[in-house]
Amino acid sequence: MAEALCTYIEKDRPFLGICLGLQLLFESSEENGPVNGLGLIPGVVGRFDSSNGFRVPHIGWNALKIKNNSEILDDIGNRHVYFVHSYRAMPKPEGKASKLAKRVIACLDVRTNDNGDLVVTKGDQYDVREHTKENEVRNLGKPVELAGQYYIDGADEVSFLNITGFRDFPLGDLPMLQVLRYTSENVFVPLTVGGGIRDFTDANGRHYTSLEVASEYFRSGADKISIGSDAVYAAEEYLRTGVKTGKSSLEQISRVYGNQAVVVSIDPRRVYLKNPDDVEFKAVRLTNPGTDWIPKSDLVSM
Repeated sequence: MAEALCTYIEKDRPFLGICLGLQLLFESSEENGPVNGLGLIPGVVGRFDSSNGFRVPHIGWNALKIKNNSEILDDIGNRHVYFVHSYRAMPKPEGKASKLAKRVIACLDVRTNDNGDLVVTKGDQYDVREHTKENEVRNLGKPVELAGQYYIDGADEVSFLNITGFRDFPLGDLPMLQVLRYTSENVFVPLTVGGGIRDFTDANGRHYTSLEVASEYFRSGADKISIGSDAVYAAEEYLRTGVKTGKSSLEQISRVYGNQAVVVSIDPRRVYLKNPDDVEFKAVRLTNPGTDWIPKSDLVSM
């Protein structure tokens, strides 16, 4: 078990140690010991010093001071939390306790071909048809099979982007929901799905909120949902008014499922400018313009 854990973590895979799991990450622990740990974090786990009047074990409500930002503590802030412990982790000051982890996320663009089958495709933006006489949709394989292969090859996450989801009603896209169900049965890394997650009114006049759309994706096996255009609209509205209404898809879904379940996916487009005042957005002066650069335009808007 120890060897397998070390091999997993040393490959920069995400790992969360709670209670004994946290102690195991350090070189040793004084609890019932000293006992050797895995040594993945330089330092030891030691008992609180009670000689200065502190009660050990430390049991009860106390304030939590957050020194470094952490997604795990996003909703806690500086609130009081309940403690039950006698030991604390003590990383060595000179030790490097953590580093940025490299994550491989396989992003699969999915759409229906002319035969009605969902296929993985790629192209220039939404131009995914072969430049042939048949002009068929470029077919790189089946979504479930490719997701499974990426999982076997060590991908940390798999993301499905339904690139035609913005055109149609997502809850009516039964094949995409089925792809999620089949994939979640055999792929055990986070699954993200995006495309068309927004408020929608169907042909019968029935209104669906973005939360209802996302909920169906979650029930079908998704761990996260990805929001594209709707996130841009929400940001533009906030910049214009300075008010968070609580009604945007970002706010609705994250309020119910948590911030960790919502990601934003945006395809930026470079636009060259002659003057930064030509747009209300931020412009960046380029030193090495791209091949699509127009003379006398060395500013780019993002």
